[in-house]
Amino acid sequence: MRIDQHQHSTVAPQIHNRRILVIDDDPAILELFSRTFVYKNQWIEEFSDLFDLETGEFDLSFELSTASQGEEGVALIQQAVDESAPFALVFLDVRLPPGIDGLETARKIREIDSDVHIVISSAYTDYQPSDFRVVVFSHLYFMRKPLVVAEIEHMAYNASYSWNRNRQLQQELDTNIAYQSWLSQLFNELPMPIMVIDTTNHQVLMSGGTYHSDTSKSSCYKMRYNRDTPCDESMGGCPMEEACSSGNSTMKNHTHIDAYGEKRHYEVHCVPVHNPKIGSHQVLEFFIDVTERHYRLNEKEREIRQQTQLFDTFRSTAHTMKNSIGYLNGMVDHVAAVKERTGELGELLSPERVELIREQVTTIMSLLLLALRNAKGDANRVAVLSVQKKIDEVLSLFAISTLGKGKEVALQLNVEHEVCIRLPAIDCQTMLINLLNNAADAVDQYLTERATAAEPEELMALMRLQEEPMITLEVTQRKELLFIEISNLAKPIPMEVLPTIFEKGFSTKESGNGVGLYDVRQIIKQAGGDISVSNQEDGVTFALNLPLVDCDTTKNGP
Repeated sequence: MRIDQHQHSTVAPQIHNRRILVIDDDPAILELFSRTFVYKNQWIEEFSDLFDLETGEFDLSFELSTASQGEEGVALIQQAVDESAPFALVFLDVRLPPGIDGLETARKIREIDSDVHIVISSAYTDYQPSDFRVVVFSHLYFMRKPLVVAEIEHMAYNASYSWNRNRQLQQELDTNIAYQSWLSQLFNELPMPIMVIDTTNHQVLMSGGTYHSDTSKSSCYKMRYNRDTPCDESMGGCPMEEACSSGNSTMKNHTHIDAYGEKRHYEVHCVPVHNPKIGSHQVLEFFIDVTERHYRLNEKEREIRQQTQLFDTFRSTAHTMKNSIGYLNGMVDHVAAVKERTGELGELLSPERVELIREQVTTIMSLLLLALRNAKGDANRVAVLSVQKKIDEVLSLFAISTLGKGKEVALQLNVEHEVCIRLPAIDCQTMLINLLNNAADAVDQYLTERATAAEPEELMALMRLQEEPMITLEVTQRKELLFIEISNLAKPIPMEVLPTIFEKGFSTKESGNGVGLYDVRQIIKQAGGDISVSNQEDGVTFALNLPLVDCDTTKNGP
């Protein structure tokens, strides 16, 4: 991934730790440090109302502790670490009679605290800097006595600045490691392969779910499909290119032959991501294997085609039979017109038998016409429908439909026994499928907008949200009415739109004729019910009611 050079800030970090420990057996040296830091701190505190402390003018104010022996200094270092208030800097004398010397004191201090800065100060030359380097290792400085106040202040400021800067960098590193660990765990726990791709060279930065690559970097088309070139139109096209050119989320249907020679079908979703700090574009891309759903949909379409073919065959055969029956009816009319019927033929075609044949032909014609009418109008026939059975049928159709996209619907059936409504079967199906598809479209738009605007740390919550049903279908019986509520996650509908949402021609989509919700309301009105829409705290609810009828069809009339 192409990343610009990090721009270092010109603002100095806050020096929060200003704790200094001086270990020296000379009271005059300890007094010098007290005059340098403690007295100045008292003066600053006394006259602080005369100055703006935020300007940093008093960056030389420190918290001073002293010790006259090495063991005492080591104990103070241990206490500071135990209390999570470590020293930033130690001024350490080399000779500390009668106890341990500065070299041993420095070794013990470094065993306790690996970050504290140590300044060795001595007037003697029998100790070399290399002696201290082998026990202190880092953050080590040397000052020759006699000490100069300006040098003490300068050393204290620089060492404290370095200690705080190192701590800030370590915190940033720990935060980054923790973030990378969390992000890696997030990607590995996702139920689907997901990739972050550099748009300039198709390089995969991460992948998760059940799909992993042995290489740290590979092009998305190589990793996913083992191709040497980007996905072309024969597969369904490249969603990344479309997402980058439009700036919007996109989805492509991909078809691919896997290593076993089987055709697999995928929904490839692509969300553009823009990082304003480095000006680099990436896309978040994930795959949903819809092969099984594709096969189920094809099977359903095959069944429908078979039913259509059977109906067309029956209709064609029925018309042929109708013509034949018409011919027989004409022959009967000719026979009936013969006045003289003598001999065996006359007995065979007696008026009584001719009339019986006419009745049989008429009956067959009537039954045939009735069968044709029923085959054509059965779906439009008003019938008593079992609510439970019809809802099961509709949810099955919705689950495999193109608009449904496999979204799970949480069903809440609050009825104690079978309940029925009086409605044409096709109208009932149209009404419920239309409302469910409308809910699915709203959920898609809601998730797309949230994913586009989401920060990385919000992705986990968004993924968990998609694991739960985002559409609810609640059915309740209240006296003689059936109440159905279809709720879904969505942005609230503007208040000025609510009164017109069921009007003919109204639509919030770029394409479509806006007859969906209008048709739904017409169906419900003709059945004696009503429908309304309202905004909820976390979505939108369509509520409709229909009159209940007795499920015993003998009590409801024709």
